[in-house]
Amino acid sequence: MKVIFEKESLKLAIDNLIEEIERTQNLGFEGNQKKEQFNSEISVNTERISNNKENFERYATEIEELEKRNEELKEEENQKNEKKINLGANKEKFEKELIEKQAELEKYSKTLSEKELEIEEKKKIVQNNIDFKYEIIAEVNTEKANYENLNKREISLKNDIQDTISELDKTRSNKEELAKDFYVIEKNRNKILNVLNDMKVKKDKSSEKIKEYETKINLYQSEYRIKETKHRFLLETEKEKEGYIKSVKVLLEESENNKEFGKGVHGILANLISVEKEYELAIEMTLGAAIQNIVTDSENEAKKLVNYLRDNKLGRASFLPITSVKGKKVVDVKSKGIDGVFGIASDLIKYDKKYEGIVLSLLGKTVIVDDIDNAVKLAKQNEYKFKIVTLKGDVINPTGAISGGSVVAKTTSLLGRGKEIKELETSLKELEKKIKKVEQEKREYENSIIEILNSFEEQQKQMQELEITYATEKQKIDNLDLEILKLDAKLSKLREELEKNELEKVENREKQNLLNIKIETMEQQNLSLSSIIEEFTNLNKD
Repeated sequence: MKVIFEKESLKLAIDNLIEEIERTQNLGFEGNQKKEQFNSEISVNTERISNNKENFERYATEIEELEKRNEELKEEENQKNEKKINLGANKEKFEKELIEKQAELEKYSKTLSEKELEIEEKKKIVQNNIDFKYEIIAEVNTEKANYENLNKREISLKNDIQDTISELDKTRSNKEELAKDFYVIEKNRNKILNVLNDMKVKKDKSSEKIKEYETKINLYQSEYRIKETKHRFLLETEKEKEGYIKSVKVLLEESENNKEFGKGVHGILANLISVEKEYELAIEMTLGAAIQNIVTDSENEAKKLVNYLRDNKLGRASFLPITSVKGKKVVDVKSKGIDGVFGIASDLIKYDKKYEGIVLSLLGKTVIVDDIDNAVKLAKQNEYKFKIVTLKGDVINPTGAISGGSVVAKTTSLLGRGKEIKELETSLKELEKKIKKVEQEKREYENSIIEILNSFEEQQKQMQELEITYATEKQKIDNLDLEILKLDAKLSKLREELEKNELEKVENREKQNLLNIKIETMEQQNLSLSSIIEEFTNLNKD
């Protein structure tokens, strides 16, 4: 308090000094103003003197007085300046002293303020601890309530676990009882199933075997139908003499219808020779129109037929009497270094010995080769001594003339028609035998497996009845298995919940302990802080 009073006294003294300094400064300002005024008057008076000499003395006197006054004012100004200097020095002294006192005051004030702030902060801590304590107490009460709920939940879970274990044991016991009967059913079922499987293998093999028979029969029948159709077509074609020239067709039909007229007539050359498929085109091109020449026993039969044509104006035809038509075969064919030479045409066909002269006359001097290149080589090497024909129908004549190009494909040629008809007839008979044989084998096999099939059907009926019982009992066991799985899952879940409940109880107790420790810590802190606050209050009551 003493320091505060001294501080106020110093402030008042400084204020008085400042006021005195300001007043002294004001006097100096007034003196300067008057000095300026007097100087102005001197100037005016001087001017008056110069302008009005009669007033010289008066103005001179006034000047002297004014100068004297000016000196007095200067003296007064000097005195005031000295006083101002002295006041300034005192001001610095007082200001320095004031600063020292203020520093001292601030030191005491700072010390006191820091302590007060510290005490205030401690009071806040105490109040916050009190508020927080009630919050923690409320939290502790909540945790206690939670702990009670966890205890109740634990009891409930243990009861549920016990009930589930009892139900699970009961369900397993029921399953064991059912499993005993089911085992017997399953054993019988597996036994019959094994028998059925064995029988099914045999049945499948039998069915496969029958299917093989049926497939073979169908293939034979299909082949038979195709060949039969073709055979009918060829027979019809041959019957109608399709492809024959008109005159030849009429003569052949008349020979077939009139035995006497047809006596000594053998038919056309095409039907009297047999040619491999590979050589058909080459032989046909070699024979040309001669392929439809009619073969007779002698010239007499030929004359008879010629007269018939003339008399009935049926056109012309060529005839080959066996007794008169003769021919020779090429003796020496030079084919060195030439591939693809098949031989003389007459050697490449089949025919009755009695037609040899006719065949040699038409085909004995013709050689068959594979292509036109080899045909040209062969012709040159043999100096064009005989006719050469390729498999594609190209022809090199002994004259050197060459004919060839594309040949229109025929469905059936006259050359191969008769042969094909005979071949088809033979093939159809063989197919009939094969079909009958396979059908007989199939019937015999079906008879041999009737007992197996009947036994299989009987076993299947038994199996169907047993399957119903098996499925019903298995469904019961499956349902119990499902129930056991559900109960196991439920039991596991309950045990997990119980374990979780135990962990939550431990966590709850730990949390309560921590909260109580916090309360105890805060209470100790408040007790210590309250003691400090009370001590400060007692020491700083003033």
